[in-house]
Amino acid sequence: MTVTARYASPHASRYLQQLCKHFAHKVPARFDAHDGEVEFPAGRCVLAAEGGVLVMHCTATEAASEPLLVKIVTVHLERFAWRDGPLNLVWERDGQPATELMAALAAMPDPHGEGPGRRQRE
Repeated sequence: MTVTARYASPHASRYLQQLCKHFAHKVPARFDAHDGEVEFPAGRCVLAAEGGVLVMHCTATEAASEPLLVKIVTVHLERFAWRDGPLNLVWERDGQPATELMAALAAMPDPHGEGPGRRQRE
């Protein structure tokens, strides 16, 4: 099962490259200015910078892994794009909001163990 989110930003290509470069320190990743792919133990994320939009397609190896895979990608994008303001990502499955996934993401802690009290950026 694949879920997709789109993030409009004039920095879409930069965020794609930052994400892939960051993840490449721990898992296989390939990327250029327009396309990227990251292989996580929990699944794969394919990224594309299309104009001013970062498109992310996440496919989990099994259904139980999907929330963690998506949470990892989301949290890292939030960290890189914090200057742009809140992400407000809507993950979709077959063109419809993946409401169960979105609820699971909201309830999940940060995979790095950081929460609302983490250091705020200026």
